[in-house]
Amino acid sequence: MPVLLEAPERAREDRDWLRRLDRYPEIGVLKYGTAPTNWEVSYDRGHSEHVIHLVVAGRYEGVAGHQRIQVGPGTLVWLKPGVPFTLRAAASRPLALYRLQLPPAPAEEPPLGPVVVLPGAWELRAPLDLLISEREERQPFREVRMRAALELLFSSALRLAEQQQTVRPALDAAQRRLLEDHADERVAERVHPAELARLLRMSPEHFTRCFRRTYGCPPKVWLVRRRIQHAARLLDETQETITRIARGLGYCDVYLFSRQFKSVMGVSPRTYRAR
Repeated sequence: MPVLLEAPERAREDRDWLRRLDRYPEIGVLKYGTAPTNWEVSYDRGHSEHVIHLVVAGRYEGVAGHQRIQVGPGTLVWLKPGVPFTLRAAASRPLALYRLQLPPAPAEEPPLGPVVVLPGAWELRAPLDLLISEREERQPFREVRMRAALELLFSSALRLAEQQQTVRPALDAAQRRLLEDHADERVAERVHPAELARLLRMSPEHFTRCFRRTYGCPPKVWLVRRRIQHAARLLDETQETITRIARGLGYCDVYLFSRQFKSVMGVSPRTYRAR
């Protein structure tokens, strides 16, 4: 977990650091895609830039700084400059992720600890998508929009880190991985929360309370969001029609699929694909 400073000192450091993001033209790597099955990256002395990953599918694991990390879908990893790390893809599923590298500001004091791992960071896809599209298209107001996207990305990450620091998850890492793998393996089925409760050998009532404390939403909402995130990846990586993707995920009604997609992603499937 990230190491946070005490408020109000931490809040002041956050604001100071965010103001330095006007260095956006020097963004290094910025892309989204599927990594090869033998994906591995290692920097014994750390990277010279901030390294940010948002995993969309698959998993990777490794060592960052002095801690072992396991990263699954929806998790943001933020490694500060100079932090040694070795990461490798798990062989179970293809690894799809966003990758961003950002040079440090002179004499900066990063607002969080050297290694930040934030599960449940799906909302950060939107600013990452905006960064990628603006960098490639070079439309009017590109610089302003890229700066705004960077500020939204990192301010959202800082907020999420603070929330997760103050509210400890009720379900541990092994339990979360069991739930997430189960949901991903049955993404086209209508998994019922009671099934998830049985998986963890909990009563439905106790499971729902623990689940809300861990993920911040009811199990039914979480299952829909996870299915829609899978749909978004298919829209990115395949040429399948929206109707076929919807039916492949168990939606008999493509209009219901479109409504749920827009409620999660903020845009319709058609707009998302055309972005």
